[in-house]
Amino acid sequence: MLGALLLHIPYVVLVWFILAGLVERIGYWVLGRKPRHPGTLPARLPRVCIQLPMFNEQLVAARAIQSACALDWPKDKLEVQVLDDSSEERARAIVDEAVAVQQSLGMNCYVVRREERTGYKAGALEHARKLTTAPYLALFDADFVPQASFLLAILPHFYTKQGELLEDLALVQAQWGHLNPCCSSITMAQSLWIDDHHTLQMNWFVLPSAPLKSSRQGVKRDLARLTWIDNARSICTATCCICCALRERTAPTSHANPDRLFTASKPSFPKVEFQQVRSLRSAFWRTLATSRRRRAAAYGFVNFTGTAGVWRNQAIDDAGGWSGSCLVEDCELSFRVLFTGYRTTFARELVPAELPASFAAYRAQQRRWTMGWAQLIRLHAQQLLLSYPCGPVKRCHLLYQMFLSVQWPLWMLWQLMLPFLFYTKMRAHWAGLYVYPPMAYMLAMSLFTSVEAVARESRAAAEADGKWRRRLRLIGVFLSSLSRVVPCMLISSGMLVHQACAWVEGLLTEHGVFERTPKTGALPSVRSLP
Repeated sequence: MLGALLLHIPYVVLVWFILAGLVERIGYWVLGRKPRHPGTLPARLPRVCIQLPMFNEQLVAARAIQSACALDWPKDKLEVQVLDDSSEERARAIVDEAVAVQQSLGMNCYVVRREERTGYKAGALEHARKLTTAPYLALFDADFVPQASFLLAILPHFYTKQGELLEDLALVQAQWGHLNPCCSSITMAQSLWIDDHHTLQMNWFVLPSAPLKSSRQGVKRDLARLTWIDNARSICTATCCICCALRERTAPTSHANPDRLFTASKPSFPKVEFQQVRSLRSAFWRTLATSRRRRAAAYGFVNFTGTAGVWRNQAIDDAGGWSGSCLVEDCELSFRVLFTGYRTTFARELVPAELPASFAAYRAQQRRWTMGWAQLIRLHAQQLLLSYPCGPVKRCHLLYQMFLSVQWPLWMLWQLMLPFLFYTKMRAHWAGLYVYPPMAYMLAMSLFTSVEAVARESRAAAEADGKWRRRLRLIGVFLSSLSRVVPCMLISSGMLVHQACAWVEGLLTEHGVFERTPKTGALPSVRSLP
């Protein structure tokens, strides 16, 4: 019996990952679908630098440069850096020609080249970052085609409704779209898990930027998400304000800090305007609501996915700049920014991109990503687990996010152990235990992404098409999106050995070769999913 339990440890860990994934997807359905309202841009627009890292991108370089220069932003506030590390003369000539065209149109667009490709993409980004003084950096890979309104949609997230800068926000990550999702079974499988990651995982745990309600029900609901220490701080803050008001019977003029129970700072009470409330009880809930807003604001975190995002230059500088110590330099920087004290957020601004259309290109891309996540665990898991100051709920969520790639070697180990368990009759008596959890996860992933695809199509569909024609189109979108689960399961199963080996290699090696993902310059497919 004990031996059977020990042999089931890998699967028990996998079930915990599956349950956490189901929580994310149900959390998206309950919380993540709510609209988030960005702030207001200041009257004086900030300068923005667009960075386009490239390496031998003959087929997509000109398109990427043209899309970046077409962004709707004042020309005197827009700077475009083409970070060209190409080794092929043909690719360099295409880049130079495209940049010359934009310069003739009055754009501040120029090429940044290095003599040595040190640090790969991270080294190019860090080298170019030191050449600009723009406070915001927008990054796009060569195969991404942003809409002209991208900056107008993303930059307001860095500001409040009054146009004041949110000093603690370092990154706004946009949502990936697809130019060729129905090109082949490989692109269909990729589009499903990318939609799952960007639509379901990144949406639900990013708190809305709109003002939070101060009702008792809203406060109780949000307090449930915080840790006990945060709850104690918040209740202590409100209680001290009530006690002060009972003593003074007027709005207090002095300040004190009830957090003195938790810190060694000088005591002072926050000022409470009791003319704005009808009773001491409503003042308690108002103060508690204000306190929980401050606590909840520190819980937002999404990792940068390498492209289609806008960074604050100062946040990157405070975190130590880009580092080439990891093949997923985007995620590695995201965690260092988190450790520095910043937060990151997500915006539902679709930026379409090309998916690898060949199996060889897909394998090379996934190997680099899996190796990079294993290197990230080796670099920062100890700090996240032991020294990063946060509550247990947030720590568990961040650890789950960092250790997602561990599932590859665990699934591999479990598949190797299954025949032995069945042969020795040490398997569970209920065979559904091995089938239902993974099936539930895949069902939730495919169903929710399909519903989201229908919702996007419904918002974009023209009313002139007619009622029944529109309904038939939505049904077709739902079935087409749902059908992606079959190639996704088959290809993921076939990639199991490849991914497990890549993870072990990344954990044991300090560096790796940054393999470029080949692009074909795909145009939007006629059967593209929304």
